Amino acid sequence: MARHRRKWRHSLIVRLATRFILQQLLRNMYADLWRMEHLIKGSGIDWTIVRPPRLVDKPATGNYRMAIDTFSDRGMVISRSDVAGFVIDNLSNPAIIKRTVEVYEGKGTAA
Repeated sequence: MARHRRKWRHSLIVRLATRFILQQLLRNMYADLWRMEHLIKGSGIDWTIVRPPRLVDKPATGNYRMAIDTFSDRGMVISRSDVAGFVIDNLSNPAIIKRTVEVYEGKGTAA
């Protein structure tokens, strides 16, 4: 029970920090991001938006997880190599067509 409460508090803190601090500091970047995603979603073509957290220069581990159409507070970093591996592994994955996917470092390949 205490672990669940800690996770909930962490999730709330991350969301509040993102919404009220980072989005204000980076509001122009977020506005551009929103416009870009809006254009892609309205394009009429098949698309998948991949949102990694902070990218790091490390070798691929093959250990990544994904959250589809939802915010994930689990992963804070992922290697560029693992993002590339995710994209290659999921090029023809029908489960993520016209979906937004957050990909992050973790054990396994699905959230």
